Amino acid sequence: MKIRSKSLPYLLYILLATLISFYWLFPEHAIKDIVADQIRQVRPDLTIHITRIRPVMPPGLKLSDVQVTTADGLPVDMDQVWLYPKWSSLLRFKPAVKFRMTLYEGRLNGVASRANRQMAVDADFADLQIKALPLVDLLPVDITIDPLQPGYITGTVSARSGPNNRPQAEARIQINDVRFELSTDLIALEPIKISQMNTHLALDTQRWQVKQCRFNGPQIDGRINGTVLPRHPFNQSRLDLKATLEPKADFLAQFSETFPIGLLGGVNAKFAFKIRGNIDKPMLSLQ
Repeated sequence: MKIRSKSLPYLLYILLATLISFYWLFPEHAIKDIVADQIRQVRPDLTIHITRIRPVMPPGLKLSDVQVTTADGLPVDMDQVWLYPKWSSLLRFKPAVKFRMTLYEGRLNGVASRANRQMAVDADFADLQIKALPLVDLLPVDITIDPLQPGYITGTVSARSGPNNRPQAEARIQINDVRFELSTDLIALEPIKISQMNTHLALDTQRWQVKQCRFNGPQIDGRINGTVLPRHPFNQSRLDLKATLEPKADFLAQFSETFPIGLLGGVNAKFAFKIRGNIDKPMLSLQ
């Protein structure tokens, strides 16, 4: 017992020294290359840049200032990413990695697994701020988001990909409490508030299908469905959407300055239109 008690401090010292040495001598550049190579094997159309990567406890990796860029040039910026092995998956010979990240002032958590050259990702996200998303800058209208009601995005996403089929994903997204000013060459309206928007999307590299999108607010309710055909650059993507809007009375009063109330169906107006063309220059037509 005395020998063991005397040797214990030495064992702890050796263990601590080993951990410190591993941290300081961590092969950061090699691990960066391995992570990037693993992503390229599954999604060769993505480019990833990692500013810093370090080991963490419990055993895992912490990536800082990560940017993933699609073939269309759309960047996804992540402040911090943590990766941890899912130990139970090793018993089933289907290795999986748990991940969590902070991005666009929100968070995303999920699990990525790989088996038989098939990749699966299931994740949920919350509190992403719309004003921070790069897609907002690609819209063909001038949108100014109210900083007091910037809009928060919550939802889930499930993606699958493999060597013999193109990547596919399904997402359910909820947007809450966004207030923005919308201005185009034809329409200039007071700030619009969307209390809630629920969207169901089916995505692959050739087509984005808006299965259902419903939104409501104190000024207007509506729904949208249809498809978007992604192109490079992204603002050239083709639109084939149908929308139905139900403006409230106060909103309709200012809207009628451009479209006569009689044309829209009176104070209980409900009208539908198509959105064609591309994202950069959409074309609207009443149905």
